[in-house]
Amino acid sequence: MVGGDSCKRTAIRAHCIPETALELIADGSRRVIAAHSAPPRTAVQWLHESPLKEMSISSFNAAKWACRHHDDTFGPLDTKRLEDFSDHSLFLLIYKITAYLTHRALHIGERLAMPMLDPASDTPRQLKHGTRAYLKETARRLSFAAMRVWWVKLALDKMLHSGAYDRLDYRASAWRARPAMAAVGMTFVDGPGTLNAWYGEDSLIPVWVALLPQEHGHLIVTASPRGTTGHTHGIHQGVSRERGSFVSGDDAWTAVICDKVLANSSDLAISEERFARLSARERETLQTFLAQRSLYGARRPRLPNLLSAL
Repeated sequence: MVGGDSCKRTAIRAHCIPETALELIADGSRRVIAAHSAPPRTAVQWLHESPLKEMSISSFNAAKWACRHHDDTFGPLDTKRLEDFSDHSLFLLIYKITAYLTHRALHIGERLAMPMLDPASDTPRQLKHGTRAYLKETARRLSFAAMRVWWVKLALDKMLHSGAYDRLDYRASAWRARPAMAAVGMTFVDGPGTLNAWYGEDSLIPVWVALLPQEHGHLIVTASPRGTTGHTHGIHQGVSRERGSFVSGDDAWTAVICDKVLANSSDLAISEERFARLSARERETLQTFLAQRSLYGARRPRLPNLLSAL
């Protein structure tokens, strides 16, 4: 998955978000409340598994998508603090997210599609005829989604080898608050791009979001192809434009960020302490939204602000 290289080494369970960062929201328990995007074992699990569950930080966001040698490519990221805001370090962060999500998308698509493509496979008894039809449609959409992510990774492979890290535009903002959440994700928005930035006009533009807990609070990093910063500017409004600047946790601004993160992040970890402070109605709203987001494309209710100051 890393660099497009042919590699015969054994894959290890590599983390997308380093454990050292996740420890900051684990309250000493090494556990978080996670919207975990691990490939489902069965189609029934895909439909009925709770979108949020308690999970060890050693399991969250870990998958066999890189060998130890290639995982060392991301050594500068495997600390609590991302201190180097160079194009190189920010590109490594975006590339690591893309490699992880490519593996995850292919794996989910395989587990859902293969039992339906193989005539010898038994259809799960729990699935009704209408549900089988729905899962076929889901597998089809996931296959196209995996293909999109794969093509993005191929483009980033070339940037990695050529050192063309400035072909992406990055924005990074930090604010002081008690660390409460971590997330990574990639979404696609309608172009137009530019011929020099991506695939050409009228493209589907990839946009990346990473929310990383830090010792001082939170760091949010966004990226998109060069010349398309309008897609990420709104997330950072209200923050100093200088990388590494700190702002106080304004609840109105953090509510906007939290909404964007929840809608666009595929993997999400929440502090157990912060989750316990949600009301029953807030928990139900969050769970329903995350479940529908994964399957149907959810409507946007008023979501709880998990990033507000404690």
